[in-house]
Amino acid sequence: MRLLLFLFIAMSLASCKGPKYYTKLGTKQEASGLSSEAANSYYTALVRKRSYIEAQVGMKRTGQSVLNQKLAEFNRKKMMGTAKEAVYSYLEADEYRKRIANVGINLEVSQLYLDDFDAVKAQYVSELYEKGTTHLENEEYKEAELTFKELTRFDPNFKDAKDLGDVAYLEPLYKDGKAMFEAGRYRSAYESLNKVLAKKSSYKNSLDLKNQSLEKGTITIALIPFTNGTRTQNAEVNMSAYTLSALTNIKDPFLRLVDRENMMTILQEQKLQLSGIVDDATAVEVGKIVGAQVILTGTVLKYDEKQGNINRETRKAYQAYSERQVSNGQEIFVTKYKAVDYNSYYGKSYCAMDAQLKIISLKTGELLRTNMISKKNEDEVFYAKSDLDKNYLYPGEGNRVETGSDKVQAFRALFNARREMKPLDELHSELYKSVTNEMAEQVKSLMLELVR
Repeated sequence: MRLLLFLFIAMSLASCKGPKYYTKLGTKQEASGLSSEAANSYYTALVRKRSYIEAQVGMKRTGQSVLNQKLAEFNRKKMMGTAKEAVYSYLEADEYRKRIANVGINLEVSQLYLDDFDAVKAQYVSELYEKGTTHLENEEYKEAELTFKELTRFDPNFKDAKDLGDVAYLEPLYKDGKAMFEAGRYRSAYESLNKVLAKKSSYKNSLDLKNQSLEKGTITIALIPFTNGTRTQNAEVNMSAYTLSALTNIKDPFLRLVDRENMMTILQEQKLQLSGIVDDATAVEVGKIVGAQVILTGTVLKYDEKQGNINRETRKAYQAYSERQVSNGQEIFVTKYKAVDYNSYYGKSYCAMDAQLKIISLKTGELLRTNMISKKNEDEVFYAKSDLDKNYLYPGEGNRVETGSDKVQAFRALFNARREMKPLDELHSELYKSVTNEMAEQVKSLMLELVR
């Protein structure tokens, strides 16, 4: 703990020191032959005050010395190391030059070094090109992509390096998409080919393969009207309408819906009536006629609703007031409480539904999904009214006044609470949305199983 405190104090003191301190420190370090450390001290002084002349002079002198050492290292790497080592050695020196320039000191670099760098960079780029093309020939696409990315960092326009880099990225995606298409995994093919087209819209026959994947993988679902197993009028009509809305919001390119309007048109051409659907067998026949592979239907089994009334109840609270008293010859004010009446109001409305969902494959007749969905939607209001100032009212039980802050805050909040219950139509709409959104989730899950 003492060590941490010492370090904190030392750091705090260091942060308070000005350019004069760091310039003197740099001078001592330079005199001891510590050029790099001295340069760092002069740099810190200039960060604190860029116009400090003594620091500028010291920075110019020691900074140039440090840069020359880095350039000498570049020259050594050029002569004895690899082209890559030499390139990155020069970049390190140049990065140092730029850093010192940020405090207003321009260091010198001989034209000979600039020419040498251009030459070794050209050599490195050529080596990268050869390495990248070899990776491509060996179908080592990830290695090729990284190699060409490194190359274009130094020379974006070198030969066809950019195009080859694109090929290194695109070709494995294209091959994967093509393989998935041939294996009948149309969603996987679609996703891989989409990535290809996002990078290059004209790459080979990616667009044609993507469109074929979409065409072959699309699942047409016919929404067959629900049946009504309740006494509530139009429950099945509402369920069908909300289900269509929920399914339409599914963002799946492989999902195609045939709704009531489209089915009516097709069935009229066949001189059939949609209203004649009374069982699963008839629904399957209708689905086949409209060209669907899957039908979705169901039954509203139970529906109940109640518009509640808001009931008033007179309750007891306590009103605070001040009473003047004399104690030991001193006049004081004491808080007292007296019982008062206020009105509380409570009301609750609800609607509830049980529904059954069925999703049937027209190819196999298999029941792909069946699900019972039970939902309840309710709304309630609970509020209070009083002609008295609520800021002086306190809740109570029996003859005991509750002065705890949590209970007082909750009690007084009743006087500002919502007083209007939601209309039953709004609860009804929210309930249907909740039920059909759950159905839509079932369809989304099924689509991922049917189209992989």
